[in-house]
Amino acid sequence: MVFRQTRGVAAAASEHLPSRLGGRLGGRNQPGAAYVQGAMMMNMLRAGTGARSILIAAVCAAALSACGSVHANSGTAVSAHPAKVSLVIQVAGKPGAKPHRWTLRCDPVGGTHPNPAAACHTLLHAKRPFAPLPDHVMCPMIVAGSKTATISGTWFGKHVDSHFNQRGCGNLRWNKIGQVFN
Repeated sequence: MVFRQTRGVAAAASEHLPSRLGGRLGGRNQPGAAYVQGAMMMNMLRAGTGARSILIAAVCAAALSACGSVHANSGTAVSAHPAKVSLVIQVAGKPGAKPHRWTLRCDPVGGTHPNPAAACHTLLHAKRPFAPLPDHVMCPMIVAGSKTATISGTWFGKHVDSHFNQRGCGNLRWNKIGQVFN
């Protein structure tokens, strides 16, 4: 029996091929024909591997095209995650006056605040900016101004609702983050 290599797959010589392919033997399961069938089986396995590779490549391409896509909402990009800081700031020049109202988001920076980047920088670098004053603290009886402010919202997952003023001990808290109110 003579064998030849055809594209890396062993195939039987033409004398063992079925008659329709030019061989002398007429039946499929003739002696020696098993090698032809074995070669066909190996080719089918290769085709399966090729189809599998194409399927894997298609799935990877679909996943890659879906990753990092940004949806537009009225011309502004929507963040993939919510802001870590989301606050509403209200500042009144004097008691009873109509307050100025701003929103502030940090990480990512945004909002209606006149300078959100500077305000976020001030808040993020202040040590415990919304902590209440400790008990039994001696405060100066100095009135530095008549402005009052309220900050409410979310600060790294915690709800805040703080009031600030420029009188006595309130002035200490105002000075810590006062740039946010300007």
